Amino acid sequence: MNSADAVIVRNNLEVSEALITNDFSKVIFSYTTTPSGKLLVLSSFFDDVWIIPDSQFTTSVTKSFKRLNFKTVPSKFVHILKLCVLKYSLFGLFGQPPRGSTIKLFFTNALSFLNYISKHTDSLNAINPLLFSNYTLDTKLVKGRKEALLTIDALRLRFTGVEQLHLLSQDTVDPMRHPWPDSSASTLSGKNGTEWYLKGKTPVIPDDILAVLFQQSVSHMERAEYLIELRDASRQIISTLTSRGNQTLYTSPFLQSQGFDGGLREVLGELRKTYIACAVIILTTSGVRIHELHSLKEDCRFTTEDSDGKTIYWMRGRSEKTGEGDTEWVVTEATHQAISVAAKITAPLREELKQKIDELFSVNADCHIAAQLSRHKDVIFLGKHTITGEISTLANLGNLLTGYCTDLGLDWNLTSHQFRRTFAVYVVRSAHGDLRYLKKHFKHWSLDMTALYAANEQKDSDLLDELMQAYSEAKESIIDHMLDETTPLSGGLADGVMKFRAAQIKTYQDRSEMVKTVADFVHIRATSVAWCTNDLGNCVGGSGLEATRCGDCVNSLIDDTKLPVWQGIYEQQIELLDLTDIGESGLERVRRDVARCEKVLKDLGAPVEMTHG
Repeated sequence: MNSADAVIVRNNLEVSEALITNDFSKVIFSYTTTPSGKLLVLSSFFDDVWIIPDSQFTTSVTKSFKRLNFKTVPSKFVHILKLCVLKYSLFGLFGQPPRGSTIKLFFTNALSFLNYISKHTDSLNAINPLLFSNYTLDTKLVKGRKEALLTIDALRLRFTGVEQLHLLSQDTVDPMRHPWPDSSASTLSGKNGTEWYLKGKTPVIPDDILAVLFQQSVSHMERAEYLIELRDASRQIISTLTSRGNQTLYTSPFLQSQGFDGGLREVLGELRKTYIACAVIILTTSGVRIHELHSLKEDCRFTTEDSDGKTIYWMRGRSEKTGEGDTEWVVTEATHQAISVAAKITAPLREELKQKIDELFSVNADCHIAAQLSRHKDVIFLGKHTITGEISTLANLGNLLTGYCTDLGLDWNLTSHQFRRTFAVYVVRSAHGDLRYLKKHFKHWSLDMTALYAANEQKDSDLLDELMQAYSEAKESIIDHMLDETTPLSGGLADGVMKFRAAQIKTYQDRSEMVKTVADFVHIRATSVAWCTNDLGNCVGGSGLEATRCGDCVNSLIDDTKLPVWQGIYEQQIELLDLTDIGESGLERVRRDVARCEKVLKDLGAPVEMTHG
């Protein structure tokens, strides 16, 4: 054990003893280690401001968020809140220490409660039930941003903070009674029952919004190389000038000669849009969370080949949400392109940051600031503070994404976490042959990709859960449509399904239960022309030259969602009947395909003119 570890162990023992003796003179709240392994104290118990270590946060979190300012706490509650924060940070509530953002959240919500009760009492132990009740009622009248009342989620977090304060204050000098022994934070906030858990809380980005958002992002990315060359050439011109006051006299003519209508500021503005567009493409095609996007580095791309020699694109990063740690995601070629472009855009910032780090370390090999900055040196999504000039992982990328959507004239309240849910839905659409405008980007995906996640612990297992949830929902939606008595059906299983519908089975409580039960027992996958229930994996119907094979297959179901495909095949086959150079066997095959199409089209209620021989 090195000296730093020994100090840490000793501090934890001293904390345990201090909680008994109420003497915290030797207690350290937070510390970090220098590059050489030395211990550096960040905060002691009696400091007014406690600093949560960088290691407790993702790289995009700002310095101000890592600080707990006890000067804002009513003086009579400072000591007890410090005790609770100390206990929480070291031991958690149930033996698992929380991450920095969770500690910060507890501090913020507890502070709201303490500010309220400080007008009425001097200790936690003296709070009466009426004061707890008044707090809940008054909190529901609090207005947040845009003069709107707090959301149910915001209320639940505030009330949860009070419950946590109750638990953490036990075995201290000022224990607090349970604020609402016959209720809970969820119930008080309005999240009653379990229904809200079962619903998808994050909306899927609508098709028409995502189409424009993605297509515009691709368009921006395609201009990236041109803009980067203009930026670098303009900066090279500026570097040769003896005076910085007349930059535009030299850069603007150059830019105009290259076909760009504007100055260097406009070039940088366009690159800023391109930078955000790269984030849109990565989020859309990978399903990563925003903090996982922030973890991407220059070397995060790699490829493998499957058993058929097809290239599989991968991206590696880090996930802190579920303790996944270092992980990898299946992505697309477009994702790799977006990563490359984003890295090129921020290359000057990385170079500047690395020079700053080298300068600091050259003066002091144990420089704490340099060590902090080193966490950002290889990151792709960097930004530079407009006032301090500090370079770090971009903290406001979520807001930039929202603004980017607004600038495109899209009427949608875009948030970064919507991409993950949307990604899962589109992967399932890919597996079911319904790709819409993203087809060429999702072309190598099917539900087989889940095996890549399930077989390797380094993959994002939580994303696998998202995919399977989206798959289950899609499967139930497909089956629900087929069980609707108004839905026309064709294929080998059509008669059986229609008899099942007509029987009006009464063994289920409601239609929803019936759909879920049927979905659990039925294997279903998409071919290009039908829904296939064959679970042996040896079927090649619906593809290549056998596109019409599903028409009379005993395992197929064809509903009206496949009607446009069959109409297209039918029109093509009718044209083939007029060919004179395919021989009698060729014509016979065309006639067979035409007959299959006609049956399907008639079953689905489409008009068919049988004018061929």
